[in-house]
Amino acid sequence: MIPLDIDYSFLDQFPTYVFTELISKWQNSPLELEPSGLLSDSNIETTKSILLSLSSNRLSHLQKLAATLNLTDVWWHAYQLSNPLSLSKIRLRPQGIDLSKHLPEDASKITAKFMLIDHCEHALLLVIDFSSRTRSLRDCYRFIYLPSINKILLEKKDLAVDLLKTELLPYLSSTPEKYSSKPIRARLIKKLAISPDDPQHRLNISFLKIRISLETSGIEGLQHIIIEGENVIRGVETLEQRHEISLKFMESGPWVGVGTTDFHIEIQKGIKIHQLETDTFMRLNTVLNWY
Repeated sequence: MIPLDIDYSFLDQFPTYVFTELISKWQNSPLELEPSGLLSDSNIETTKSILLSLSSNRLSHLQKLAATLNLTDVWWHAYQLSNPLSLSKIRLRPQGIDLSKHLPEDASKITAKFMLIDHCEHALLLVIDFSSRTRSLRDCYRFIYLPSINKILLEKKDLAVDLLKTELLPYLSSTPEKYSSKPIRARLIKKLAISPDDPQHRLNISFLKIRISLETSGIEGLQHIIIEGENVIRGVETLEQRHEISLKFMESGPWVGVGTTDFHIEIQKGIKIHQLETDTFMRLNTVLNWY
């Protein structure tokens, strides 16, 4: 029996798409929920009812899966692939991973398990999980593949780049040797903050970080200026128009970080995703396709 006092917090960032696909499979009937989060007002009662109907094993599976799907407190780095394979081929499990290439001393103590999860229609989550009786050897390497723009995001962790090169690229591309790192540049940040030209169709920018250079601005004692709000670009424009205040610090240095409610991108750090729903990845695909 399932306890009635379930802690639902593990579903805070559980993607609605993953949940509906999994429950539909378990119940052998389609489940439809609003793509607004499992604990949103429109979904929470249905979500709770479903969890209360699950066996303890399946509830435990969901809780473990939630840890793997916790992608929001991570800085991701983008790589560009070429000549992608079809999704039907990608969904076939790859060959076993030869850990002796990566961990020659400890390979015999670790089993590598590969998982592919359809995160949403715009993103696949690829997971290489290291399991071992030795706790210190356990690890999890996660990669987000964006098939429509042929980019892959990876966590900055030991072995992540090696696993990408030797294990995932041959699995995703017919020319795995042709790939390139795509670091965040100031021009991408500027374009995200002020594009498109029509202000009515701009993304709501809630975070802007400006680097202050003594050489170019003549300002001593400052390294960065950070502006936060519901829509900082509109706020600055309104402040200048209504109060005739010129915020010259907006041009005192390069814009090195910008964020929306969906995601945050920053020079040197990479990409941080705040929401894990379909619309977020649709917008992220659009932005990352600009470079």
